[in-house]
Amino acid sequence: MIETSELTFTFDNKRIFTYPEIKCDKGQKLLIYGNSGRGKSTLLHLLAGILTPNHGHIIIDNVDITKLRFGNTDKYRGQKIGFIPQRLHLIHSLNVQDNILAACYFAKKKANKDRLYNITEELKITQLLDRKPQSLSLGEQQRVCIARAIINSPAVLLADEPTSSLDEKNTEKVMELLDRACHIDNTALIVVSHDERIKNSIHHQISLL
Repeated sequence: MIETSELTFTFDNKRIFTYPEIKCDKGQKLLIYGNSGRGKSTLLHLLAGILTPNHGHIIIDNVDITKLRFGNTDKYRGQKIGFIPQRLHLIHSLNVQDNILAACYFAKKKANKDRLYNITEELKITQLLDRKPQSLSLGEQQRVCIARAIINSPAVLLADEPTSSLDEKNTEKVMELLDRACHIDNTALIVVSHDERIKNSIHHQISLL
C-alpha cells in the first residue's frame, strides 16, 4: 500500500537524511523509531507529501506521489493519506463535527454523515459532536484528530509521536485507538516515535540510527 526507495532529504541545506526502504501493506502496522534529530518527523512529512525529497520514490496505492504536481499532491493527500500531527491542530471556531468533516471539504469529497457516525461511535466521541475543541480533554482532542484523519477512508494513516506527552494509561488508550482506526478500513498504519513504551504494540519496526 505504501513503499519507498532511495529516499533522501536535505535539512537546512546542511544535513542529509538517508532513509531505509519502507513497505507497509493494507492492514499492516509499522513503527519507525529513533532518538530526536534522526529525521523521524521529516520522514513522516515526506510520506504525507508535505515535503518533497531530494531523491527517491514514495508509492501510495500504486501512485508515485513524488511525481505529482503541487496541486495534485494536495488532492491526493486529502483522498489517500490520513495524518495525525504531533501537535493537535483543531479549528477552535468549529465544533467537533465540523472539525472532522473539514477533511472532506479540503479533499473536495462529499461529507458522509453515516460514516461520521460510525467512526465517532467506534472512537466513543459521538456525544462530543456539538462541542468546541477548547472544551475537550487532551485525550478527547486526540480522538477527534484520529476521526478527522480517517474520515476519507485513507489508504495510509500516519501518526507523528502520538504518545510523547502521555502517561502510561493514556499511551495504551491511544495505541488501542490507532489499532482500531487501522482496522476500520484495513488501512496501512505508520507511527514515528522515540517512545520505547509502544514497541510492544507494533511488531513491524524500523530503527533510524
